[in-house]
Amino acid sequence: MKKINNILIRSLSDSDREDLLYLMDQVKLYQASKAVMQAVHAFRRNTQVIRKQAERIRDLECQNQILRRNSEQIVKSVGKIKDVLSKGGDKDDA
Repeated sequence: MKKINNILIRSLSDSDREDLLYLMDQVKLYQASKAVMQAVHAFRRNTQVIRKQAERIRDLECQNQILRRNSEQIVKSVGKIKDVLSKGGDKDDA
C-alpha cells in the first residue's frame, strides 16, 4: 500500500463543511484533519466488529439448522417409541 503523509481536500461544498463541523463537535476535536482521522479509526473498529458479528451469526445459523434437524428426529423417535409402547401395552392387556 502506498504511504500517505498528508491529505488536502479542495472545493468543499457547504454540506461538506457542515458535516465536518458536526464531526468536529461530536469527537470534540476542533482541527478538521484530526477529527476526520478519529472518525476513520472509529469506522475501522466498527467494520471489524460488524465483520466478526456477521461471522458469528453465520455460525449460529448453521448450529440452529443442526439443532432443528436433531429436534425433528427426536420428535419422530418419541412418536415411534409411544407407538411401540402403546402396542406393547395392548398385548399385555389381551
